[in-house]
Amino acid sequence: MRRVVLFLVIAATAGCIYEPHEKWATVRKGSDIVNATSALGPEDLKSFAGRWPLAARLAAVISDDPRRDSACFSPVATDFALAVLLNGAQGDTYTALSHLMSVKDPTPEKLNEANSKLLDVLASQYPNDVHVATSLWNLLPIRFSKSYQDDMAKYYDADAKKLGSIGLAAHRQVNDWVKKRSDGQVTDLVNQISANDTAIVVSIAIVRTQWAKPFLPARLGPFHAPNGTSQVAMMSDPARPARVADGPGFRALTLPFSNDDLEFTAILPEPGKPVSTVWSPALFETVFDNSRNVVADVALPKFSIDDRQDLRTAIAQVGGKTLFQPHNDFSALSHETDGQYMVGQFLQAVSFQIDERGQSPEPADEQEPASRNHADMVFHVDRPFAFCVWERATKTVVLSGVVNRPNG
Repeated sequence: MRRVVLFLVIAATAGCIYEPHEKWATVRKGSDIVNATSALGPEDLKSFAGRWPLAARLAAVISDDPRRDSACFSPVATDFALAVLLNGAQGDTYTALSHLMSVKDPTPEKLNEANSKLLDVLASQYPNDVHVATSLWNLLPIRFSKSYQDDMAKYYDADAKKLGSIGLAAHRQVNDWVKKRSDGQVTDLVNQISANDTAIVVSIAIVRTQWAKPFLPARLGPFHAPNGTSQVAMMSDPARPARVADGPGFRALTLPFSNDDLEFTAILPEPGKPVSTVWSPALFETVFDNSRNVVADVALPKFSIDDRQDLRTAIAQVGGKTLFQPHNDFSALSHETDGQYMVGQFLQAVSFQIDERGQSPEPADEQEPASRNHADMVFHVDRPFAFCVWERATKTVVLSGVVNRPNG
């Protein structure tokens, strides 16, 4: 069984004396996946595909450090975090944010409608679990607009909250919310809040799934990392149904999870090239639309990721640096803002694990069928690779990452 879970939390320590919302936003339960996807229109799908450029640029920046054993972030969690901020933006700030997000409409209404439908799809992944939660926390004495709070709850299941201080009580308030909405998977996410942190964004991504077909029990095998070859736990299947795609500088193998709506893609760069070079919108288009069915002899290392990072540097590098400077216009959050609203932190936590079945303690069964199909190709992931987890109907990238040295 294989598990991956997605939670998004936005904590914005923004200016706001805010009159507290008495209730947390209602978390949607999802429905039948067929019903959820049937609500999508061509404009929605176009909107989702328009997010690939930002996802690719961020993934390239985050992957570009071979000293790290692994790195991972959630493009969809980041998208929702930025969208909540976009709903509070006006003027030049809205223009800059919408350009970063490739949003062409002068108002966020269409984006909100599309994202609400996407949340329905993500919440309807049974028997897999994809949860997304968002909250915005303000610190300065500015009251949130009630209509803003209501819209964020309606479209994003998001909470807009006010912190009364920057002390331990504020840390505890945010971390308690994060722990509750992540079912205890993430704790102590916020370690420090500064008086200068006008806004703090916090995203959490955790996805729980199971493979459509379990792997054979892992055995030690070679993995050729930049600092030398080591023996790591490698899962295998000598004849596994999959899809393969080839593009400029990469080869990608896609494996379905149990309901075929979520999929995992391992991406090998051309030998000798850094893993960060594989990321581009063309990669997603090739993987999503131009893969061919194969039966593959697959070997894949077990690995786990518990990644916590501040995405400010990455977002600034791809064109979002104005978010982290003073004098932004977020007056749609509240008429009381004075043009000093600024994102002081953009934190994200991702927990993710790959093994024979996933996070289940049950070992994978030995599978020795009397007959096997012969493999069409060999795809052994035995060197640094990129990966993504994505939702098939919407072609939404849930997680993107890189593994330089597996720790499974």
